[in-house]
Amino acid sequence: LWAVVCFLYRYEALGSVFFCLSLNFKQISLYYAPAVFFYLLSRSLKHAEGQYPRVSVSSVLSILRLGIAVITTFTILWFPFCSARANAFPVRKTEACVEGLTQILVRIFPFKRGVFEDKVANFWCTLNIFVKLKTIIPIPKMATICLFATLLAFSPSCINLMWRKPGPRKLIWALFNCSLSFFLFSFQVHEKSILLPLMPMSLLAGEVPGPSCWFSLTAMFSMSPLLFRERLFVPYAVTTVLFLMHNILCFGKELKVLPLPWKDSRKGTRGIRMVDASMFLYAAGGIALLLQLASLFVTPPSRYPDLWPVLISAYASCLLCLAWLYGNWYQLMLVEETDVVTKLKAN
Repeated sequence: LWAVVCFLYRYEALGSVFFCLSLNFKQISLYYAPAVFFYLLSRSLKHAEGQYPRVSVSSVLSILRLGIAVITTFTILWFPFCSARANAFPVRKTEACVEGLTQILVRIFPFKRGVFEDKVANFWCTLNIFVKLKTIIPIPKMATICLFATLLAFSPSCINLMWRKPGPRKLIWALFNCSLSFFLFSFQVHEKSILLPLMPMSLLAGEVPGPSCWFSLTAMFSMSPLLFRERLFVPYAVTTVLFLMHNILCFGKELKVLPLPWKDSRKGTRGIRMVDASMFLYAAGGIALLLQLASLFVTPPSRYPDLWPVLISAYASCLLCLAWLYGNWYQLMLVEETDVVTKLKAN
């Protein structure tokens, strides 16, 4: 979050340091990495109206400054691991250092666990209902498939960042789209990883209160099998009700509206069309509520003991795929904007 604040106020080098700290604290911050990389690269390049981004002397200096900040931060954080390993094997210090860093990477990225664990609301877990991926596809091949699927999923968002110099809103939408792409299509995803796209979507609550509220509820719904298993049903139910009541009091009828950016190619104008999504929201929420109640009070058949967690995860993954489509559409159609610093100077 501090990295995003720094980026918005044009402190790119400091923001890069904060992001590297986040990445080294928890490797799951990689979900944001493509958006951050292409945002910083695009901000460094020279943009002219109707032309591709160009490299200038100032662009090279800006990229060098960011590279130094990143390399310095990683060196400071990783040096103790390399040094301790080298001191333990003084005869072959270089090899010992490389082996130590390799062991860390293996522990950070546990590919041997398989494409997913438990019942996570992503594309692969849902597809596994019909095609037993873990049985028919070897882990290395599945990891490669997930890699290309994830790259394909976040490519539109990142290409959009490169085409024109992005402003604050495009950065936040790109963080949402990239992190949700990782959650839906990447390898070895945990249920709690949905909190990663939830962070940028929460920052957009003032702009799109309806989608922000309903995505938050969908994210919590997708984690409900995990929360039930950990005996956290009461906190989950209470906080969900309080959150919904708070949003109704703050935003009222705006929660039923879906803002859809559009572009009139003939007139060359852009705008946002407010679409009434009441029927869809009532239907989607009603199905989610029924599944939630069934998982609490209806005993599944002995042949399918995981029936309710599987149905909840599959249904939530469908809703999250719709959110992914909406997020990409919104970013691609978003009107160009000035950055935060320019706005502050204008005021």
